[in-house]
Amino acid sequence: MTDDTTGTGANDGGRGRAPVPESLDSLEGLALGDAFGERWFHTFRSPERALAEIARREPPAESPWRWTDDTAMAVSVLRVLHEHGEVVPHRLAAFFAESFAADPRRGYGSGMHRLLPGLAVDPTTWSVAARDLFGGEGSLGNGAAMRVAPLGAWYAGDPGAAARAAELSARVTHAHPQGVAGAVAVAVAAAILAGRDPAAPTGGELLMVVAGHLPAGEVRGGVERAIDLPGDAGPERAAALLGSGDRVRADDTVPFALWCAAHRADDLTEALWTTAAGFGDVDTTCAIVGGVVAARTGLGGVPPTWWERREPLPAPFARWRPVRSRGGQGRGPDAGPIRNRSLRMRVPVAGPTVRTTTGPLPGPRGTGEQEAHRMSTSDESSSGTERNEPLDENRPTPDRLLHTGGDRPVDPEDLVRLTGREPTPERLEWARKKLEEEGPAAVERLLP
Repeated sequence: MTDDTTGTGANDGGRGRAPVPESLDSLEGLALGDAFGERWFHTFRSPERALAEIARREPPAESPWRWTDDTAMAVSVLRVLHEHGEVVPHRLAAFFAESFAADPRRGYGSGMHRLLPGLAVDPTTWSVAARDLFGGEGSLGNGAAMRVAPLGAWYAGDPGAAARAAELSARVTHAHPQGVAGAVAVAVAAAILAGRDPAAPTGGELLMVVAGHLPAGEVRGGVERAIDLPGDAGPERAAALLGSGDRVRADDTVPFALWCAAHRADDLTEALWTTAAGFGDVDTTCAIVGGVVAARTGLGGVPPTWWERREPLPAPFARWRPVRSRGGQGRGPDAGPIRNRSLRMRVPVAGPTVRTTTGPLPGPRGTGEQEAHRMSTSDESSSGTERNEPLDENRPTPDRLLHTGGDRPVDPEDLVRLTGREPTPERLEWARKKLEEEGPAAVERLLP
């Protein structure tokens, strides 16, 4: 059975195949937020160091800042709009699959590792294949939301059209209603701000408009809670109330991200710092915020060094080119060789593997295996390198240093590494006791 839906029918602006400037700015902002946020994961710095640097507004000095699957999939969304003027689901499915095959180690969730190879064979099966994920529930993860801001900006000033197109774009991979709702919420916010109308709503008023486009459910409930949270509440309080992506679900990611964007809508740099301070799934929350806010602000006001460090986007969607001024200030990102890849750790569990959190040892979250099974999660493919292979920053981090194989049970070292720490005798003993007392639940309690 296939789905032959051909498009949204929402190309009301008559834009045809011409790219919309606001959507290109949104994509650049999304990629910047994605790459900036990725640097705060434990792969690159300890949680303590990350929080201290964020508090000091000290950007990562290393280069390049590589973007992840958030940006790779956003490029595909904009590509289908650029080529067809609307969302054509089977073409979007093909673009997703093509991008995944070109570089599957961008941090794609386990659901995408299962879905996209099949769509490469037959992209017209997207509807059935997406519904089959996670025991037939479909994904309620934040993956459809993380990539959709440029689509919202494409429909600048027309949030209704953006909502319809976002729903269809989400269903290509996320069949669960809440996964779809997360994408609609982000697209509506971007469409409103991309109109660049000084009178456009921001803050709580923007969140009220967004909520009005959403069906009843967890995502709308989170956005409604965000409406009542003042802009000076602080990102830590907002993250505690709304969630900041620890469970990698749309409902615990989108409300916080939109709260940050709504209250920092005129300052892209400050919006990203505010979002990063909420921690959680920080590359995704920053990607959402970067895409939404840049649709309004454009790309000005961001320190030139940030663009220099961020990995460039592929043509024809790069808005900032690697051009140097005479004074040495970079106008765009450094186009030099990529020295490393941003990978995350995984451990084998009953169900898909998931992205680790970045903070100190978290307490129990979710409902065990079913909660983990329902999430759109992070996974990487095996490289076949050895665990004792030395690190070399001029090439990808050896895969076995970042995740374990699925052919053996979890051992204490796996559990320690899942927390983002290096194994020591004390930590290994702690992990051994946890596994003896709790079994697989000890792992599930550390999963986002």
